[in-house]
Formats: sequence, structure tokens, C-alpha cells
Amino acid sequence: MVSEALQTARRCAKSILSGDLILITGCQRSGTTLLLLMLDAHSEVSGSDESEVGHRLPSARHMMLNRLRGNLTCWKQPEESGAIDTLREKYPHATCVWVVRNPLAVVSSMRRLQLDDWEDNWLGLYAEDEMRQLSRAHPEAELGWRDLSRVELGARIWRLNCEIMKK
Repeated sequence: MVSEALQTARRCAKSILSGDLILITGCQRSGTTLLLLMLDAHSEVSGSDESEVGHRLPSARHMMLNRLRGNLTCWKQPEESGAIDTLREKYPHATCVWVVRNPLAVVSSMRRLQLDDWEDNWLGLYAEDEMRQLSRAHPEAELGWRDLSRVELGARIWRLNCEIMKK
């Protein structure tokens, strides 16, 4: 009973504090990091991305600490773009920013990006995970994507992200 009450209190706190939250999402390689860096440079914004916090979403505690400091909380999670409805439920008063970039530039960036010591590019390393995430919002996304070339796969990821944004 106590843990149920605590969970309810946490949900309420997240809802109330979500007015101080900026959620950044969009297709991978679309400019979400650039937007986070620009916002985080402002003295009244505290920004975090997936490299700092893993794939966790902002906690009520984190948002409360930022509020006490007089800061907005800015959270970048492009991996969550397939779950935008869930994000809106958890953080009903948050400002959601969906970054959109020309699809040719996105796919080109996916192909060019070489990650540290990896021999592969973004598409080779992350496209499969991205398609799994997107299939939550688009079950039909599971069909036939493994037969696509990397460029076609990058284009499909971009298209599915744009369809989610239109909802």
C-alpha cells in the first residue's frame, strides 16, 4: 500500500513539474544534439542527453532540483521518438520539440558517421534498435526492413519518425 501511494505521488510530481520540462526528440542524426547544446548554453536551462543518463527519462527528483535552482530541465532522447504518446502521458505539460532535417542530409549523416573505434557507421550499429523502437508505434515497420539497403533503411527510419510526428 505504501509503495503504491509513493508511486502515485511520484506520478503527480512528474505531472506538476513537467511544465518545466523540454523534451527533444526526432530522427537520429537530425540535429537533436545541436539543439540541446544551444539550449543548455542558456543560464536558465539544464540539459542532459542519452550519453549522460542512459536511456532513462527525467525523474521528479531531477526536475525538482532544477526547479529549485531556477532552471528548466531539457532532456534529449531521440530513441523515444516512437513513444511520443507515452512521453505525453508521463509529462503532460512538457514542451515537446521534434527536430526535423532534410531526409537526404539525415541519411547521409548516418552513412558518414564513424563511431570511435567501430568499423561500422551509425546505420550498421543502431538502425536495428531504431527500427525496433519505431515498430512500437508502427507495427507494420517490422515487415521487410531487413531486406533493405542501408540507405533505404535510413530513409525508412526518417519517414517513420515523420509519421509519428504528424500524429
